[in-house]
Amino acid sequence: MSIYTGSNFGGFSTSKFGGYSGSGSGASAVNAANPSGGGGMGFGAAIIAGSIASAYGSILEGYVRKAEAKVTEAQYNLNATIAEGQADMINFAKGISNQRWFKKKGATLAKSMARQGASGLRFSGSSMAVVVETQRQMNIDHIIDQFNYDQDIRYTKNEAKQLRYKGSQAMDAGRLSVSKGYTNAFASALTGASKYGLYKGAGKLTQEGTIRSSVFDSVR
Repeated sequence: MSIYTGSNFGGFSTSKFGGYSGSGSGASAVNAANPSGGGGMGFGAAIIAGSIASAYGSILEGYVRKAEAKVTEAQYNLNATIAEGQADMINFAKGISNQRWFKKKGATLAKSMARQGASGLRFSGSSMAVVVETQRQMNIDHIIDQFNYDQDIRYTKNEAKQLRYKGSQAMDAGRLSVSKGYTNAFASALTGASKYGLYKGAGKLTQEGTIRSSVFDSVR
């Protein structure tokens, strides 16, 4: 019995058992009408994988920023502790200066009285005025000295307070980054699900993820 083999009849070729295989424009038409075939499944998987990767990246970035913020906060707190230590040292120096002033004031007054007594003159009049003026000037110098110490202490403590506040702000920003990471991850998941649903439901997405045009994207 002779067997007929067709070359290309209507996009199909016959086999010796009467079967056929798709070729030419007929196969193209079948593939175009089946966007959820083998190639389509690969694209759908790519959509899901891309969404997962984007979501994971958003969460990971949030935790990285939080870790960086923790390091920044620790550095600010360390500098604040150093500044507070400096304020304590300034306050200690202020106390020493105050003690020295009392000793110097008493020693100056005693020396003036001893000198006056040794001269045989009464401790009154111009000699008394000199001693009083000396003591008054010493008091003024002492007040200025103590004021400068107080200013340094206030400035240093305020600097320490500002450093701790900046550290707290950095940590708050780190925590917010984690929250934003989860928010962005959720948005990525929704976007991926939407694209996947649109692709599987109507086949209206190109392989680049854009809306398919019935005119320009018929073969994509």
